[in-house]
Amino acid sequence: MAWRPRQKSASMSLIELSNYTVARNELRLKNISLAISPGQCWLVASDLRESAGLLFAALATLVKPETGTFRFKNALLDFSTYRQLLSCKREIGYVSPANVLLSNRTILENLLLSDFYDKNTLSVTLDKKTDEMCLLFHIRNRLGQKVTEADRWDLRLAMAVRELAKDPAVLLVEWPEEVVPPDRQWMFVNLLQQALVSGTPLVIFSRDRSFCANFSASGKIVIKGERVTVS
Repeated sequence: MAWRPRQKSASMSLIELSNYTVARNELRLKNISLAISPGQCWLVASDLRESAGLLFAALATLVKPETGTFRFKNALLDFSTYRQLLSCKREIGYVSPANVLLSNRTILENLLLSDFYDKNTLSVTLDKKTDEMCLLFHIRNRLGQKVTEADRWDLRLAMAVRELAKDPAVLLVEWPEEVVPPDRQWMFVNLLQQALVSGTPLVIFSRDRSFCANFSASGKIVIKGERVTVS
């Protein structure tokens, strides 16, 4: 595969949370302090799947904090200003089974809309990088399918391609075993390892030990109840 992620500088933290508290539904995570720098790989362990999901949503700027600060590339984020958050969201890749595509579109149309959203282009064809990933994951011949008629794995793979193709500054990977089918996980692992070598930090939550064994952790994030421990 020709695509390689761009090299990231290791000179600063890309994401820095300080005394960060977030809540969603009846869950709360308190006083998170975490700095994610280029080239790091963080593995997450959690007593509840939903708590891990809350942490990932917080890192993806999808949850407004109750207290604390979020810095992205040293810039303090203002959650009351969507325009500033939008530029940040474009640089955070979030691979998760919780992601969805627009149901009234084809898979291809969803990917093209992502290009418009992330890159401000109105192209009617996929860029080379996205096209190569669709070929790699064996979904290129299914891009014309309506989302409502497509196979569940094809939809989740398309969402993974969408996030990887952003060439994100940070890559969040939640429950990869529910996004990528077993026969194609080696392809996904290879892309993640390429991203990591280029300096893109990874944050991974998976209960598949064989998947996690492919990565050497720079640190661990452990969630128990409302407490988040970083080591």
